[in-house]
This record gives sequence, C-alpha cells and structure tokens, in this order.
Amino acid sequence: MHILMAQMENGETIVLTSDIERNALRRLRCQHQFYCPQCQSKVILKVGEVVIPHFAHEQKTSCRDSFSEGESPEHLLGKRLLFNFFQNKGYAVKMEPFLRNLSQRPDLVVETQKMSIPIEFQCSPIPRHKFRERSEGYRLAGMEPLWILNTPAKFIEQQNGIGIFQLSKFHEQFLLTTPNEGDLLFSLHPPTSTFHYMSSLLHIGGQRYIGLHNTLPYEAQTLPFSRPKAPSQSMIEQYYHLYKIQRNAFLSQRILLNRKGIQDPFLRGCYEMRLHPIRLPLHFGVPVAHNRAFREADCDWQIRLLYFLHKRKIEWRAASEKELWSFARQFDEPNEEMVVACKEYLSFLEQCGIHNITAEGKNIENKILRLISERYVAKKVYN
Repeated sequence: MHILMAQMENGETIVLTSDIERNALRRLRCQHQFYCPQCQSKVILKVGEVVIPHFAHEQKTSCRDSFSEGESPEHLLGKRLLFNFFQNKGYAVKMEPFLRNLSQRPDLVVETQKMSIPIEFQCSPIPRHKFRERSEGYRLAGMEPLWILNTPAKFIEQQNGIGIFQLSKFHEQFLLTTPNEGDLLFSLHPPTSTFHYMSSLLHIGGQRYIGLHNTLPYEAQTLPFSRPKAPSQSMIEQYYHLYKIQRNAFLSQRILLNRKGIQDPFLRGCYEMRLHPIRLPLHFGVPVAHNRAFREADCDWQIRLLYFLHKRKIEWRAASEKELWSFARQFDEPNEEMVVACKEYLSFLEQCGIHNITAEGKNIENKILRLISERYVAKKVYN
C-alpha cells in the first residue's frame, strides 16, 4: 500500500510533494523514522528512480482498507499533482486525511473560506453503488465532493476537435452536467500533466456521444477550473451533420439486423402508425435535452413514445406525467429524467406546429440546429 504522507518520530507531518528532491528524501530517510498517520505503525520511505517517492507499511495493517487504491503509480502521481496545484493556488490542502465520522479517506481535502471539498482522483473502476455511497457520505457531512477521472487510455492520443466518443458506464458516472451547457467529462492524465475535456457531449445512443475534445496543460489550469468554450455555429453544424449520419445508420441497421421482425417495438410502432422506417420524418430522432436517460437512439424511443400514446388514444399534446411515467417503465431503470426527456420532445413537436406525425414539418432542420445550439452556453464552474 503506497501513501504520500507520514509522521516523523517528533510528530511532524511530511507530505511527499514534487518540490522535495530525491536526494533530500534519501538523507531524510537516514535521519528519521516514519509512521502511518492513521494506524501509527512504522512505514518505509521508498525513493526509487522510476516510481515516485512514497511510504509503504512494513507489515500488513488494518488501515489498508481505508485507502481507496494501493499500487497504482498514476494514482500517486495524480494525487501529488493535484496537491501541488491547489497548494500553489493558495488553498490549504490535506493529503489523504482520514475522516473518522465518515470512515472515508479522500485523496485530498481542499479548504476554502466557505467549505471543505473532498477530492477523489479515480484511477480504477468503482461500482456505481459505491460511487454513490461515498458521494452521499460526503454530502451528508456538508461537503460536495469533486471526482476527477484518470484520463481513459483511448482518449490520451485523441486529436482535439469534434468526434464520436464511446464512454463506458464507468466513465458516465463522472459526467458533470450544468444547465444550458450539457455534459462534460473532465479528467487528468498524470504522466503528461495534462487535463482532458470531453465537452458539450451529445448523446446519440448506447454509450456513444458526439463531443468536443480539448486538452489543457497543468500549468495553464485555473481556479475555478477552466471550462471549454461552447461550440461555435460552424461546430454546431458539424454536430448536426454527424448526428444525421448516425441517425441514418441506425435506421438502416435496424432493418438489416432486426431479429424480432414485426415484434420489434420500434418497427411495430412504425408499422402501426404507417411510417416507413428508412424514411422517417426528421421530427423523429431529435436530440432533445435529457435524451441520455434513454440508452436507445432518439429515433427508437421517440417512435415508441408516440406509438404508446397512439395505442391508448392519448392526444400527445396533452399527455400527463402519469402517462409518461407509464411509458418510461417499459425501459430498464425508469427514472424522472426519462419523463423530462419525453416532455422536451413533445414540447418540440408542439413548437414546430406538427399536427400530423407522418408529414414533414417546415424548417425542421433549422429548428434542430437551434435546439442543439441552445443546449450549450459557455460558463465556468467549480464543483
């Protein structure tokens, strides 16, 4: 188990920051004994040439479980980078403090004038329930945690600019969402001291997103943490171009790869409402806000929504929240955000003046472009 903080025999605390040279640490190692600040057992100061300097327990100890990760060099380096970053910005920072009232040990705690902020630099997969439990534990103690993801390997060499990105369910846990700005995946790559931003993420189905990738060197980072600029109008047009390509690919593949025949909910809805699956009007497959709540492509859940209302002879302009909840329960893990997405979609149809779902509305493409554009307004946010 590797840790970056220890106590000396005189009670003084030492934190292994990057400004302490290795030779100075080797001299210190000859002059002092070091102890774990939690269990008080002896720890060894290891100063090699490859792994960053760290302390390790001489023997197995019961305090091992309170440390979130053990052997990852990137985790150690990331914690040290973040410690230096907050300290250089003038904040009081605690490294690996054990919060006894929570029985939790965040990587860092940053003290501001208004609050204490637990910082979790996450390198290894963490179960969703544990992620929620740890976050809720901090919040019950009056602290809002900031989780920073170790940059996924597949994004390290990713070129800056607009692209289609595949995020795992683990990665999605770390998405930050702010009103009128969209989803953002914020991460740190310790070996290159670089922050990565996957911003203005537009869900297109499953774990796939259209988004904007940007990098920021450690030295250029600010507090509050910088947020990328909102996409320009030309970028929005690129978003919509990619979105249409993905929409058309979904419609083609749904026919070719379908194994359920007419029992497929999407195809059944098309058949019953007399819609051709390949030539759906553009008002099916609209990237409304909160569409990420559905794992299905927008064409899929929107056809199924209108078919659901059609079967029950419910006027979609007057669909109640109870009826939308009934629709959401057809999907895995129904939630409030699904209901909100349905409301957003029905509102879009109404605003477009669509009275016949089989007919193309006027200027739909321009209205979808505006819809995408309105989702992204540049802001700076520090959680």
